[in-house]
Amino acid sequence: MNQKSKKNYEKRGNPYLRGKAWVYIYYELLPNGKKKQRYVGGFETKEAALLAMRARTPSLPVQIPPLKELLIEWFETVYRISVEPNTWNVYSIVLYRYILPNVEDDILLTELTSGDINRLLSKIQESGKKSYPLKTKELLSLFTCYAINERLLVKNPMTDVSVPKHHMRKPVILRKEQLPQFLSAARNSSGYLEVLLGLMLGLTKGEIYGLQFGDVDFIGHTIHIQRINIMDGGKPQARILEIPKNRKLFLPQFLIDELQRRQEENQSIKREHFPHCEFNDYISMRKDGKPRAGSHLNAVLERITETLGWKTMTVQDLRENAIKLFDEAGVDQITVSAILGHVSLKTTLLHYRSILSANQNISNLFDERLGDMLGA
Repeated sequence: MNQKSKKNYEKRGNPYLRGKAWVYIYYELLPNGKKKQRYVGGFETKEAALLAMRARTPSLPVQIPPLKELLIEWFETVYRISVEPNTWNVYSIVLYRYILPNVEDDILLTELTSGDINRLLSKIQESGKKSYPLKTKELLSLFTCYAINERLLVKNPMTDVSVPKHHMRKPVILRKEQLPQFLSAARNSSGYLEVLLGLMLGLTKGEIYGLQFGDVDFIGHTIHIQRINIMDGGKPQARILEIPKNRKLFLPQFLIDELQRRQEENQSIKREHFPHCEFNDYISMRKDGKPRAGSHLNAVLERITETLGWKTMTVQDLRENAIKLFDEAGVDQITVSAILGHVSLKTTLLHYRSILSANQNISNLFDERLGDMLGA
């Protein structure tokens, strides 16, 4: 131990001389579970400082919030501002749908063990969501590191945690000759427009359900991606997560036509069923006037692929097929990254390197070739 470390060690729990007076340190426990270092000085002798330190009582009641409260507070404040909205949306499902319901209400952070976390991962694995145990470990690892930095934890319980192994699902990438068949089968479904938005623009499910007709410039042929509809338990929450970016995408004419058709359908529903009610402007709306549920588009894709006798597709598959189409149409990787709403090209290449080629030619987002390729 060097001289500086030795001095710092001796100050912990012991009075020390600072200038001409004796001082001691104590840690005040705040109501939110955090600790704040305090100094008390002015003692003439070490013995006087020691007696005062031993007689000291906390100025605030010792009340450590349960693990759930601390986890929610960290997630909604610290974590939320450190990641992109799409990432936060994914992990909000992990937290609120899988972690919190499986954590005891009164367990404290300091009582959390690696055994507790391993049992939690096993429960999530049994739910059938094979990728969610890994996401759970990623989220809890960030949280426990934060807790250690804030001196809420001494030992990290994540060190002995292992994630159950699972085989990563391979995306369903359509061949060029399959696209017309897929779109033809999708045309008769209730989610045809949503399928096009995922396949043509590479939008996520939350972005699709967050779109309003006010986001569409029918004259300028653009759409503004500025919010995500947060899903919880398959039901849209009342709150909408705003995306602090000016992300506008160009729309081909056939997408404009489909949007106009959907707008007329929604207005017809309003006139027939809700003439005196405030009408939400969401593009993806059920016949009762409420926003679509999170499972709707996956159910549509399941029916389409079942009709065709193909492997079931997901909304993420639509996004990956969109990336492939962008690449084949000559859209450069930086533009693809911007279309997807990624912070940097590194994020795009990390997740979609196998789909993207080394093509760096710059072209318009949607041109006639891409429209012809989709058979529209």
